[in-house]
Amino acid sequence: MVVLLSFYLPYWVKFDDLSDEDGFFGIALSNSGYIYVAGRTGTSTGTSDMVLAKYDSSGNTIFLKSFDFGNDEIFSDVDLRHGNPVAGGHIYTTSTQVDGVLIEFSPDGNPVHVETLPSFTSDVYGVFCDSLGGVYASGDGWIIKYNSLWQEVWCCTLTGIYVEISDVVADESLNVYGCGMINNGVDNDFFLVKLNREGKVLWADTISLGADERAWGLDVKGGKIFAGGVCMGTTWDILLGCWSKEGDSLWFRRFDSGGHEAVCGIEWGEMGILATGYMTGATMDGIVMWVDTLGNPVWMDTLDYGNSEYLHAVAQRGRREFYVTGYSYDGSARDFLTVEYVLEKDLGICSI
Repeated sequence: MVVLLSFYLPYWVKFDDLSDEDGFFGIALSNSGYIYVAGRTGTSTGTSDMVLAKYDSSGNTIFLKSFDFGNDEIFSDVDLRHGNPVAGGHIYTTSTQVDGVLIEFSPDGNPVHVETLPSFTSDVYGVFCDSLGGVYASGDGWIIKYNSLWQEVWCCTLTGIYVEISDVVADESLNVYGCGMINNGVDNDFFLVKLNREGKVLWADTISLGADERAWGLDVKGGKIFAGGVCMGTTWDILLGCWSKEGDSLWFRRFDSGGHEAVCGIEWGEMGILATGYMTGATMDGIVMWVDTLGNPVWMDTLDYGNSEYLHAVAQRGRREFYVTGYSYDGSARDFLTVEYVLEKDLGICSI
């Protein structure tokens, strides 16, 4: 049995409010200590606008900006490219035409490049930036790569009744991994795919448990791929899995506390896999959990501020601190929520 003797506590908690329909869905950390989060806010006409926010290491708001392209817009994810946040989501170019979009910002939150994706793309779900300045995005059955000059390098479309790629990452060799769900004709299956650096499919794998399953987030490190999501049966259960880079399933875990649970964000941390999402308490509570490389849970915390808390993304800065983001819902309005956790006591991990 593996036990995490170290433990983390919330250091600061940040609520922000622009409307009754606020939420963050992506997070990225800069080398200079800033936190960028991206999501959406509601409007008086019932649509939504894109939102990008920046906090300092103490949780002070540097900026909180919304962006309106005239119809309905949302950011689903954000990453950093050479210090500039790159956020992805969708915009309605007309009242009926929706396009995937990537927007690169300066560190002070001003757009420096807007990239409207090919017409067959309807939304961007995942965004990843590599060390060379390449930008990857994923959506409904596709993964696309741009180079540092915002020139399209390749676009891979995935076949199936319906395929959705919720998250995308690249490894040090620029192989690309996506996770999400694929429809099998009856329901949806947990889905994982690997592409080579030219955008060609090397392998794909699915997990089917007889209900609706899907992956929400993944990360790659040390020759392994970790993905997390949800099984939506009578109740929702957390799903976590690990694969080799050759596509072999190493382990797959299902966690059920008796209510609804889901994992939305995954990051490889220095002590294992850091996952965040939500679970049923008296209301819906945000959850953060460490899982070791064999899939054993070693630490978990819940966030309950009297409302329903939903956590959608996580990012770690070294061993001592990490951040989660999402929203808090009181039954009538949603507010932005971001939390910093810090290492309270560091005694490491032991086996007993």
